Amino acid sequence: MEKYKYIYGASVQGIQGFIFSTNSLKDIVGGSELVEKICTSLFSSRYLQGATQIIGAAGNIKCVYDDPVKCQKTVLEFPKTVMQEAPGITISQAVVKVTEEEFKNHFSQCMDELEKKLKIQRNKPSKSMTVGYMGVERSRSTGLPATQMEQQEFLDEGTYQKRKLSMGGKATISLTEKSLGINELSPKNIALNIEDLTEKNDWIAIIHADGNGLGEVVAKFSSSLDKLKSFSTKLNEATIQAAHAAFKKVYTSENYFQKSTTLPFRPVVLGGDDMTMICKASLAIEYTKIYLQEFEEATRQKLGAENGLTACAGIAFIKSSYPFHYGYDLAETICGQAKKVSKSPLIQKGNQNPPSSLMFYKVQGSFIESYDQMLEKEKTPQKGISFNFGPYFLHPTEGYWSIEELEKSAADLHGKEGNTVKTGLRKWMSAMHHDLGQAQQAAERNLSILTKDTKPIFKKATSPVQREGIDGTFYPAADMLDLNTIINQETKED
Repeated sequence: MEKYKYIYGASVQGIQGFIFSTNSLKDIVGGSELVEKICTSLFSSRYLQGATQIIGAAGNIKCVYDDPVKCQKTVLEFPKTVMQEAPGITISQAVVKVTEEEFKNHFSQCMDELEKKLKIQRNKPSKSMTVGYMGVERSRSTGLPATQMEQQEFLDEGTYQKRKLSMGGKATISLTEKSLGINELSPKNIALNIEDLTEKNDWIAIIHADGNGLGEVVAKFSSSLDKLKSFSTKLNEATIQAAHAAFKKVYTSENYFQKSTTLPFRPVVLGGDDMTMICKASLAIEYTKIYLQEFEEATRQKLGAENGLTACAGIAFIKSSYPFHYGYDLAETICGQAKKVSKSPLIQKGNQNPPSSLMFYKVQGSFIESYDQMLEKEKTPQKGISFNFGPYFLHPTEGYWSIEELEKSAADLHGKEGNTVKTGLRKWMSAMHHDLGQAQQAAERNLSILTKDTKPIFKKATSPVQREGIDGTFYPAADMLDLNTIINQETKED
């Protein structure tokens, strides 16, 4: 009798929406820990018996069953488990039944078939367990039906589960230990309030990064179960290694344990080639730069020099009052914009992978607007002119600044003389929105009063840049000012 293999795949959806459905950091902490638990330890403990796991990263589960009964049990029970543990999250599932011969000799095609089925399932609407009836009490923060009450506050089931985990001691810190590479953390090291991250500067950063060119590399390793499993494990290890290295270098330089017991980082997602982090805003650019460096190095080490990956990142700088959900959406959007530029033929130039880069955006207002709307209003003074100067590349790239050049240029604006330059730049930028002739006059006036040390800084900030294959003229002034403010401005008293 012919034997079969059952390749199971699950795609967890709505993760970011679930985590960022609130502006309460303690609920975000609980949400991120809960998602980490669902995709790793919970699935492993309940559904992996008798199966071989291929991938078990955040939001992506794949394994192989020999027993159809055990596979069917997972298909029937896992969605319910997810919705009970984390109401608001849904999953798409698919199973491919193949002969042992097909599994052995055509594994890559089997996995392609699984991905096709998962894609179809992801496009189908999912039933929600959080709808509720008219007239029921609802959570004031999420609008979902309340199932619990805590200290006079109505909580929906998802928030209750987050809250229970965030206040639950050791369980709260597993993702932080994994992401930062610190063992035996205490719950008091975990920021549960925004103020624990911001100190005197009210700005916080949401960072989102993921790898470039992953599909081509995966294809090389998908010829057999062992190769794909090894690749998935090594990629996950490389991502974690990069996060550890980035934290330790920034952490050492800031020496936070001597200042405070609360760490200025809150990991949200770390797995596969994905990283999402909330942190003190002034640390975000440096952390991300080092993460991109270390990700390149770690993937070369783990996967072989010829298979090393690059990554792109988006950083949303927001005030603590700005909705976190929109902050994450912005970080993800500008990460995509960085990828788009990195993947363009003029930048990639036939190399195996697009170069690593980052983009950032400082949200100026309190209104919720799309990225395009913000660009049009804040970064486009005239048609064909843009203050949106990124992306910034890890390595020298023609027509663009490196991340280090961005950091140095922003640092040049610090201090007493830097303040004079900043005042002049703001006047020049304001004039650029009204009349280019007035802007030129403003520039000349400023240059006439600046010192020999500060004139080059002003000239650099206001020098137009044209880029091959892209219409328009770009200026770095706004990004220099924004980053300088992020790093140096004190907005709160002790």
